[in-house]
Amino acid sequence: MSIYRFIQYLSLCCMMIPLMASRNAGSAKMLKGKTYSLLFFLSDEKSEWNYIEKQKMLQQITDAEIWLIEQAKRYNHKLQFEHGLFGWEQDIHFEEMPQGNRSGKEDVFLTNKIIQKVGYKSQTEIINQIPADNIQLLFLFKRDGVSYAFPYSPNVADEFFLEGMSIYHRFNEQTPQCTSCIAHEMLHLFGAWDLYRSFQTTKAQEDQARKRYPNSIMLRTSYNIDELNIDPVTAWRIGWIDSLPTGAEFFRPIPQ
Repeated sequence: MSIYRFIQYLSLCCMMIPLMASRNAGSAKMLKGKTYSLLFFLSDEKSEWNYIEKQKMLQQITDAEIWLIEQAKRYNHKLQFEHGLFGWEQDIHFEEMPQGNRSGKEDVFLTNKIIQKVGYKSQTEIINQIPADNIQLLFLFKRDGVSYAFPYSPNVADEFFLEGMSIYHRFNEQTPQCTSCIAHEMLHLFGAWDLYRSFQTTKAQEDQARKRYPNSIMLRTSYNIDELNIDPVTAWRIGWIDSLPTGAEFFRPIPQ
């Protein structure tokens, strides 16, 4: 796959499952202050993370967070990230690894299953133990697939309150994971909207986004994350600006 075709492919690789991301809700409220990223390395009987792969994935996550810190400075905000690791020394065995095939039916009931695997009885137990403004869970699956986020919305069950995302080792044999896709999914947890055409976004919305915000990370992704930025609509959604940007409501996703 050429690098040009790869970048086109990446613009469709990150997705949000049909739970409408809410602004200032759930465990990832506003992207301000300290965010605790809790990482889970998961594999099954047919797969296994090796140490180098884990290091590379952790570095990509850290690079995504560093990029977010630098973007926040443009809006006069300071961010801090801390990590907690499960499965670093030995993978967490998980027989029900989701496929991540852009079906729109991705498994969003992962959180309780996985946290119980590592000894937590409830989401509340995690929330009470972690002193941070925000908590996000990153489920790192040793298989190919399209990453997706499952953000919280007040109109869904409380079992989605602890917000997380499924991140795959790679998309396929020719297409490795990318830092900008990880940052894209993190932003969904804090309320960001997709700006590319999807099951919740129209072609008209994408066309307008391409005119106004051609380098927005919510419109497209890239191996070179530094060529991307956070547009004003996304900055408003994640709490970096208080005033609704002109024309922002045009980009509101279509409820499913």
